[in-house]
Amino acid sequence: VQKAQKGKITATRSLDMESLCKSEASELYNTGAQKIAITGLEQFQGSYEMRGSTFRKESFVCSFDADGQFL
Repeated sequence: VQKAQKGKITATRSLDMESLCKSEASELYNTGAQKIAITGLEQFQGSYEMRGSTFRKESFVCSFDADGQFL
């Protein structure tokens, strides 16, 4: 039996997730966080995916659990 999903991610938590995603991606792609664009946030059953790209058009996905913790 599937458990009901917890409440939606708050706007503040979403911004925290975006900041963490940009930070991780900037480290991975060796660029500044200001050169990272977040293009979307999708909710799945029990997780979230934040998509983005670098200024060099390199795409990435950051994954978070249902509580917004980076995976």
